[in-house]
Amino acid sequence: MAKAINRDRQLLKADISFALLGIVSIAGTFGEFAGSAEAIPEVAQPLLMTGIVVGLILILGAIISKVASIDRDHSEEYTFQLLSQGAVVGVMVTFVMNVLWFDIFLGRWLGELSADHLLTILMGGWAFGYYFHRIRGVA
Repeated sequence: MAKAINRDRQLLKADISFALLGIVSIAGTFGEFAGSAEAIPEVAQPLLMTGIVVGLILILGAIISKVASIDRDHSEEYTFQLLSQGAVVGVMVTFVMNVLWFDIFLGRWLGELSADHLLTILMGGWAFGYYFHRIRGVA
């Protein structure tokens, strides 16, 4: 009985969080797409920049993976699956949108996407993925 109450609380918290994430994403999208995309600055030392980016990916990836394993150990499996599958959907939506926008056709007519645009797309995709799997199920 206590496990069911705990699961319901976890799901209610996640439902509220992702509802807010979706609202913020939609609001951010309207605000960001109304303005112009910022110019991409040139990098003075591209090799140094590449080294820093790769290093941060490895360090942050290891830290975040460890934190995710702690979260997985302390949350109910169903809730964790909802969160992780929603995150995968959000990342893939962002990736495909970026490719479609820049490489295929939309960038020519609508301009470039800024980092803020990509962030709002990621948040919206994650919120959509969470609710899609919440309604459909994670099986």
